This record gives sequence, structure tokens and C-alpha cells, in this order.
Amino acid sequence: MASRKEKHNLWEQRLQEWQQSAMSAMKWCQEQNISYATFCYWKSKLQTPVQEGVIFEELKEPSSTAIELRWGEARLYLSEDFDIATLEKCLIVLRRVQC
Repeated sequence: MASRKEKHNLWEQRLQEWQQSAMSAMKWCQEQNISYATFCYWKSKLQTPVQEGVIFEELKEPSSTAIELRWGEARLYLSEDFDIATLEKCLIVLRRVQC
């Protein structure tokens, strides 16, 4: 059985081959006899930045902001009555950002 590092290297190579092929991912997977779901898993896994951890910090100044979220250089301030739908949209965008 291949080690994690070997699988990682294999999928990096496969993703490079796919990008150079100029084919759609689904077509390339069919030609390579590779599961499209597995391809999508590895593409997502290898393109997701490593998260360094979440930092919680007490705000020293009095503020109407109830929560501050940080993702790299991005900061998101949430008031006590924030809209959950808007927060969900912001988090989706922040996940796509590669720091």
C-alpha cells in the first residue's frame, strides 16, 4: 500500500497531467480510468491551503463588535445581531481564498 507521501505525489502528478491535457476533468478521468469523485477529492485536498489554526483574541477596546474572525490578513467583524446567511456567504468566500 502506498504511503501518504506517495499518494500525495501521485495526485500532484496526475493533476499536472490533467491541466496539461486541456480536457475537462470528467473526460480526463474517463480516459485514465480514474473515479471522478476521487479526482475531485484530491483536487480539493491539494488546492486547500494548510490552516495554521484559529486565533481567538480578547478585544481590549470597548466595541459594539461581538466577534472578530481572522483568516490570514482578512478580518470579519460581527455585531451581536449579525445575519447568519451573510456570515455563511463570507465564510464560503474566505475558504476559497488562498493565503
